Amino acid sequence: MNRIAIFLGIILLFILLAGGVYFFVLRDTSVAPNNNPSFGSGGSPITIPKDDNIDFVVDDTPIQEKTILTQIHEAPVAGVIVRTNEVEVTVGSTTESVRTPFVQYVDKQTGHVFSYDAEENTAERISNTTFPGIQDVHWFDNPSKVVFRYVNGDGEIETYLGDLAGGSLNGSYLDVDLPAVQTFNDSLLSVHTTERGSEGFISDNEGRGESLSFESNLLSILIPSFTETFAAVLTKPVSTLAGALYFYENGSQKRILGGVNGLTALPNEAGGLVVFSESSDRSYTSALYDREDNEIKALPLAVLPEKCVWGDETTLYCMVPEIIPPANYPEHWYQGFISFTDSLWRINTTLGTARAIAFFDESGPFDGIGLSVDEDEEYLTFINRRDGSLWGFDL
Repeated sequence: MNRIAIFLGIILLFILLAGGVYFFVLRDTSVAPNNNPSFGSGGSPITIPKDDNIDFVVDDTPIQEKTILTQIHEAPVAGVIVRTNEVEVTVGSTTESVRTPFVQYVDKQTGHVFSYDAEENTAERISNTTFPGIQDVHWFDNPSKVVFRYVNGDGEIETYLGDLAGGSLNGSYLDVDLPAVQTFNDSLLSVHTTERGSEGFISDNEGRGESLSFESNLLSILIPSFTETFAAVLTKPVSTLAGALYFYENGSQKRILGGVNGLTALPNEAGGLVVFSESSDRSYTSALYDREDNEIKALPLAVLPEKCVWGDETTLYCMVPEIIPPANYPEHWYQGFISFTDSLWRINTTLGTARAIAFFDESGPFDGIGLSVDEDEEYLTFINRRDGSLWGFDL
C-alpha cells in the first residue's frame, strides 16, 4: 500500500510541474510572437563578446568551507520570499535592535502559506485556506498580501489577490487568463491581451486605483520586473527566434536589448544593469549590459537569469550549472527535458569578480530557481526544480 501511495505521489508531482511549465511558459494561443514590433527604437543585434574579452576575475574556492544548508519544506513549493524582521533584544540593562531573516512560502499542492524562522529553524502555517495546484506566487512589501496564480477546471488561468488574516486567506479575483503579472513594493502590474497586442495596468495590492502603464503590439511577453520608474517587457524566449527586452518608462518605450536568440533577462531595481543570456550552438552564453556606459560585458559563468537574484544594485547571486548538456535553451530546460546540477555563486559587477559561495556535493543535486535574498544579504533561499523542495542558505 505504501508503494502505491509513493507511486501516486510521484505522478502528482510531475503533473503539477508539467502544468506549471505549460500554462506559464509554453501556453500561447497566438501565432509566433512578434519580437520585432514596428514602433520604438531600432538598433543592431546584440553580440556577447567572445571568451578572450572576459575581464571578470573568477575564484572557485568556496567562501563557505562548510555548507550551512537547511531544507525548509520537503513538498513542492510554488513561491518564496525572504524578509527581514526587526526585534528588540534586552541583555542586562542594554536593549538593542536585532535584524533577523524570516521566510514566507506557499505549498504548491494545497496553497497553504507558511512562515519560517531561520534563526529558530521552525515553520508555522499562517493560512490553511486551500487552493489546489498553485503554479505562480507574487509577493508585496506588506507581508499579509499575496498573489496566487493557478489553472481552474476549465483550463483558464486564475489570478487571486489574497489577504492573510486569522489563519485564512481572503481576497478577490482579477480577470481570467491574464498572460502575466508582477509586483513591486505594494503595487501590482497586470498584463491584458488586446486586439493590438498587450496592455499593462498598475494598481495597489488590492487591485484598486488602476492606471495604464504601457501599450505594446507584442502578444507573447513576460514581465521580469517592474519598479516605480519602469516596466520591463521581455518577448517569450525561444532558441531559434531573436528576442527583445523593452523598458517602458516616463511614458515612452525603449528597446534595451534586441536581436538575441533565446533572450532571457533580469534587470536590477534601478534598471541600470541587466543580466541576460543568449542561445547559441545548442548551448547558451551570458553577459551583463550596462545602460549608462552602453556596454556589454561577457560573464565568465553560464548563468540563466531565471536562476539569479539581485542583492543590492551591483551584486548578483546565481545558481550556476556545473555542466550544460547540449539542448535548445532555454525551452528544453523550461520543458523539463534538461536538469542542471548547480553551485552557488556571487557576482560583483563593480569589482568585476565572480566568487563561488558553495558547492552542494553532499546535499544535492540542485537545479535552483526562484531565488530570494534578504535586505542584509545574510540569508538566501531557492527552490530545487528537480522536486520543488525549498532550501535555505546562511550566507
